Amino acid sequence: MLHRKYFLALLTSLIMSPSIMAGNPCAENIFYSLQNISIIGHTNINSFWLKYSENKSPQRATDVAETPNLKTRSITIAIPARNFVFSNRLMRNDFLSLIHADKFPDINIQLQGFKGLANLKNDSSEIMLVNITLAGVKRAMSVYCNITRNSDNHFILSGSQLIKLSDFNLVPPSKFLGLVKVNNELIINFEIKLMVQGS
Repeated sequence: MLHRKYFLALLTSLIMSPSIMAGNPCAENIFYSLQNISIIGHTNINSFWLKYSENKSPQRATDVAETPNLKTRSITIAIPARNFVFSNRLMRNDFLSLIHADKFPDINIQLQGFKGLANLKNDSSEIMLVNITLAGVKRAMSVYCNITRNSDNHFILSGSQLIKLSDFNLVPPSKFLGLVKVNNELIINFEIKLMVQGS
């Protein structure tokens, strides 16, 4: 009788385990693709922007174990700095030199801490941990993200974040004997498509 009670208790715990319940968000095969990203900056004279759109196949979000029974999702996007389109071609070489693109060719953005599409709601917002790596220096920040549902298994995640070049040990460049100076602050805007494929 004791063995039977032990077996029933074990079976119940397995059925109710969050790691195998049908509603477990991490049972979803979540894929993502970067729709576009832009970086906006200013000088003491005017403004400039960099834009990048990705046409790669969707990538699978990575599971991140926070505790033995709890997982969240991670999205990591590597953006080739040389593939940006610049509003001012004269700024291109200055920007690539600023971020040491020869040594660090990618700008990396990693989103962490979301628990699957089942937890996302249309026309809502989430605060997510975002790691940005620029010129080999990684900084973590909390980013306010907007969520829009396009279909039952298709969301658009968008956000905007102000960063300081000095936080990445970068010195804003100047031109023409210091007459034109790039401001220390940049704004990064991004839009990411999230979708479910199978389970």
